Order: sequence, then structure tokens, then C-alpha cells
Amino acid sequence: MAYQKIFFSRIFGLISVFGLVLSMSATVTLAQTPSKSTNNESNPERYYKKKIVAAAFFIHPAATGQVQDIDDIAQGFPNELVRGLEQSGKFLGRRSPNLLAYASQSEAPSFQLLRQMANENDAQFVVSGTINFAGTSKESKYLGLVTNEKRHIQIDVSLFDAVSGSLIAKKRVDKVSDGNAPMGRDLSFGSAAFYASPFGRAMRAALKDASSFVEQELAALPMMARILKISDQQVFFDAGASSLVLQGDLGVAIAYDDELPVKTLSSLQANLQHVGLPLSRVGSVNTVQVFPNFSVAELGADTKRIDLDVGDFVRFDQRRP
Repeated sequence: MAYQKIFFSRIFGLISVFGLVLSMSATVTLAQTPSKSTNNESNPERYYKKKIVAAAFFIHPAATGQVQDIDDIAQGFPNELVRGLEQSGKFLGRRSPNLLAYASQSEAPSFQLLRQMANENDAQFVVSGTINFAGTSKESKYLGLVTNEKRHIQIDVSLFDAVSGSLIAKKRVDKVSDGNAPMGRDLSFGSAAFYASPFGRAMRAALKDASSFVEQELAALPMMARILKISDQQVFFDAGASSLVLQGDLGVAIAYDDELPVKTLSSLQANLQHVGLPLSRVGSVNTVQVFPNFSVAELGADTKRIDLDVGDFVRFDQRRP
């Protein structure tokens, strides 16, 4: 019995020592492995929300009779385009019922017209468009024994920088739906029933392409906020918490040059084409107060108040930590 007691006591002792070693090993492993919350910590980049206004789209005379079964496409398409841009989290959208009219198909809107629309709608960028075609085409198969009829939606989308008055880019969106069933003006543009129809699905695809085009073209451009007021060594500008501006954000004060707009020859026409209005860096600013729709910044030591006027701009980089 004595030997048995000694044997079992040694066995239990070895088990205790082995358990202690495992416990210490687990403790070391836990100490060396980052916690779950630490491992998931990240420092995402903060994108400023840029202000963009969409004007009513112009209906080409040739397409006037083709859109009679579509509920207010001239306002509906740009309104839905802005809604999609807002949902991306990178834009503050504005909608204008006014047309950004062209004097001719080859002539862009004037700088004065762009600036007026942007000022009236508190926006930096302007989107306009022309609905070129909403008709049908026929496709014959099997030596003409079978004919398929499809309906097209073709829209030109133009993107402008209202600060410089220049055309940033232009894209033609063209989508096709199977069949030629009329939409019906009782289907509100952008409603669930509207998008459930074959042509509505084609319209949704066109909107997706137009939205992606705007996002890609504006991704690399900085946010420009208009100076509303200058007081002592402070400037008030029209971007605040709604644009994701934070206290401590550093910006650059920008002023219009006392020069004529830059123009160049276009390859499509003999006359000069407006490229943009020159802007100059005046100095730096530091955001000290942020409100929902505006902020206050102090002028840096390198900035002279005399060089700035109400209507000039504060520029912010696209990404901030």
C-alpha cells in the first residue's frame, strides 16, 4: 500500500507539473498574440464630401417623341443620378430644375452660366446631359424569318468644374433592353415598378454607368469651399461637418488670378475653346471651428488677408486621416 501511495503521488505530481507548463505556455502565447480589438484596429482615410449639382437634362429634338411614355425623364434621370452619388457617401447632391443650355451642340456653357448655377445651388461641380435617343431598333435572324425589336437609351453626360469653368470630361451612356413594351407615364421615374420593367432595368444600368463615370473623374480632384466672410485673421467657408470637415484640418487659400481665361484650339472646331480660369495659391489655413454647413479657419503666417476676397476658395486634399 505504501508503494502504491508513493506511485500515485508521483503520478499526480507529474500531472500537476505538466499542467503548470501548459498553463505558462498558454499565458506566453496570449501575451505575444495581439488582442482581437487590436488586430482589427485600422485608420481609415476620410473623404471630404464634394458638392455637386445636376441640371435638368436636355431632350434632343429627335428624341422628343420617343420619351413621351417616360415619366419626366429630363428631371428624373439627373435626380436619380444625384441620389446614387449621395448614397456613395462621397457627395452632397443638389438638384436644379433649370437647363444648362448650349448655344450649339459643339459649344460648352459659358463660365458665367456655370458659375451662376453653382452659386445658386451651393455646388463645386455641375453635371448636365442630353438625351439623344430612346427609340427602338430591329434585329433580323434566320434569314429574316425572326425579328427582334429592342429599345435603346442613349445619353451624353457632361461634368464641369464650376470654380474654373472648365469641362472635366464627357461620356456617352448607351444601354439596350429587350422588347419594345411602353413604359407608361403612371410609373414614377425611379420607383420600384419603374425599375422592374425591361426598359427600367436598362435605365438603371445607364444610371450606374453615369454615376461611376462621375465618381472616377472627381476622385483625384480636391474639395474647394467658397469663402463667405473674412474677419481679422479668420475666414468663414461653406463646408462643415456635413462635408466631413474636422477641427484641425489644414487647407490652402486660393484666389482668382487677375488674368483672362485660358483658351486653346479645339481639334473639332476652328475657334478657341475655353479651358479654365487661372487660380493662385495665397497661403495656408487651419480649421479652428466646425459647424454643420460652414467652418472657421485661421490664416497661416504665410497668408496675407489683403490677397483674399469673399468668393475666393479654401482647397482641401481629398483624403485625410
